[in-house]
Amino acid sequence: MPQAKTPDWVKDAIFYQIFPDRFATSAHVDKPHNLEPWDAPPTPFGFKGGDLIGVV
Repeated sequence: MPQAKTPDWVKDAIFYQIFPDRFATSAHVDKPHNLEPWDAPPTPFGFKGGDLIGVV
């Protein structure tokens, strides 16, 4: 199996991973019923309610 060649630009690139749930909440997207308070520490199973519209 041939190896993929990594493009040169990747060597100096910066990648970001965002978590939309931790951004602003919009009224345009339905939310789950188990939202945690915004100022509560995050838990593995809780949701804060942010969405992609809130990222924008």
